[in-house]
Amino acid sequence: MLVKLVAKDISKWWSGISEGISRSLPPFTKYTKDRMSSILKCLMEDTLHCWVLTQYDSVKNTTIMYAIVTTEFTVDTVTITKNLTIFSLYALQPVPEQMWKDGFDTLAKFAKANHCNQILAFSDIPQVINIVNKLGGDTSTTLIKMEI
Repeated sequence: MLVKLVAKDISKWWSGISEGISRSLPPFTKYTKDRMSSILKCLMEDTLHCWVLTQYDSVKNTTIMYAIVTTEFTVDTVTITKNLTIFSLYALQPVPEQMWKDGFDTLAKFAKANHCNQILAFSDIPQVINIVNKLGGDTSTTLIKMEI
């Protein structure tokens, strides 16, 4: 189950959340000493959303966390196209394929409810690209970047 965290829960679990986010930042972000403080500020203001992919284990009577995902709304100001962009995604352990699908379905409902046209993401991880292909996504676009 993919669950969107509220500010109180993000603050409570920030040490673990921040580690996952910092390990999965997009390739276009710049390293600065206060980068994680800026991310936390955006999470607290809900301009960046934090999600956790979890499953309840009834045998162990505990919740297992599989992944941490952050998203943000992005708008192309020329065409006024609003999208939900996956900012970071960090898997703490192997995630069953059905959980990925269920999580994507949750994100799609959230995006639709917020009048987004599509869900966007950046990745160079073969397993993530494979999952997106299996879910019917388009992975044909390549992010091109040149340092300046």
